[in-house]
Formats: sequence, structure tokens, C-alpha cells
Amino acid sequence: SGERDISLTGYVDREVGWRTKLSGQWDIANLGFAFPALEQVSGMVVADIAISGAWDEPSLSGPVSMTGGSISLPLGSTVVGVSGIALHARFIGDAIIVYELSGTLGDGQLVGSGEVAGLFEGSNRSAVLNFELDQATLEPVDGMSVVLGGDVKLKQASQNVPIQLTGEIHLLSGVYEDTIDLIRILRSLTQVIVGRDSSGVGAAS
Repeated sequence: SGERDISLTGYVDREVGWRTKLSGQWDIANLGFAFPALEQVSGMVVADIAISGAWDEPSLSGPVSMTGGSISLPLGSTVVGVSGIALHARFIGDAIIVYELSGTLGDGQLVGSGEVAGLFEGSNRSAVLNFELDQATLEPVDGMSVVLGGDVKLKQASQNVPIQLTGEIHLLSGVYEDTIDLIRILRSLTQVIVGRDSSGVGAAS
């Protein structure tokens, strides 16, 4: 019980390789992986994972879930925070397949799925996640909040490049103060929606 309850059985040998099983629960913030594109990541992970393969090429197999998760990531000129994250996924080889990922973004919800590949490849680790936004709330600049819907794709080709967010965004409503510069609002919203790459992005009114 508590923040860490892990069982590790089996063995690993340079000649034979991995013959290990890992099960239990722990906070993802303590995994030791580097997530340079994220401001913050946490959540209680429950897993039952078999590790096999050569010494220098481990292969993972088994289910993993997370509850009570949260992440914060920079997009454009703002930081987006998602809380109450629930995850159902499975390790396959050096990748994790995300079957369902849900969370709260402001007063709304997001639901997604996708894949993170190259878990042991350091800077070559990549991710593709598809999300559906439902009444998701963002604050692109101080004094303004917008409510969004639509389907978006989050992609990072490697750990050395910025996260790209593409797709179709519906601006459902917005509230802002009279003193805010409209040009600044539009520029910030564009950065939030498309990140560093505006190709393939559509917006619906």
C-alpha cells in the first residue's frame, strides 16, 4: 500500500537476458524516465509486466493502468494542465499502446488513445495520441478563457523536437476582458491549437 508497492521476481543475465516480472503500483513521477516536453507528470500506476529478451534489448508485455494522474505541458504561450487522468494500456515490446485515456481539462473532458514508442531509446522516444475534446477550457492569455471541442492529434517525433498539435478545433465560447489586445488573443490561440506546425489544421466555427 501507499505510494510504492512493487514486486520484482525472476532474474536478468548478460548471456541469457531478461526473465523478469514486475508487478505492483507506484507514482509515475518516480519512474525515472525523462519527459522534457512536459512541465509536470504524476499519477498512480498499477502494472503486471513480464520483461524478456536480450540484455541490451528488453521487451515488455502486460497491462498497465493509471488513476488520479495529472500532466502539465507548454503549448504556444500557455501551459495546459490535465487532471483526473485515467489510463488503460498495454506494454508490447518497447512500446506502450494506449487503449483509453481520459481526463479533465478545465471544466470539460478529453478522451483519447494512441501509442508511445521507443521507450528505451532515450531521445528517440516518440508519441502519437488522438484526443476528442468536449467542453475543454483553456486560458491562452491572462484574463481570457475559451471553451473548445473537436478532434486533435498530439505528436512528438522525438524527445528533441516540440510537441505538435493538429486537427479540427471548434471554438464554442470565450470570455475576455476589454483591455486585452485582440491581435494578441488570436496569435496566442493559434499557437495553442497548432503548436509549431500549422500544416493540416482546420478550424470550424
